[in-house]
Amino acid sequence: MSGLKVWSFDTEIHRKRPGLVSPPLVCGSIVARELGSERLMIDKAQARQFLANAISNRDIHLVGANLTYDLGVMAAK
Repeated sequence: MSGLKVWSFDTEIHRKRPGLVSPPLVCGSIVARELGSERLMIDKAQARQFLANAISNRDIHLVGANLTYDLGVMAAK
């Protein structure tokens, strides 16, 4: 497991409304343990591409304060 990379993943969303479980994505952010790894992905497509690459790579593990919700936001599209 020497090639293991851990990324923290977070999404920012539009305002919540009644009946809207997963509001639309505004942007995403990621950070790894290494200094300077933090990135704000202001392009929604870039955030979706990062997530697609991350979940298809066995050497990448995702963590986050509310990762289940963030993944729901990403899956809602």
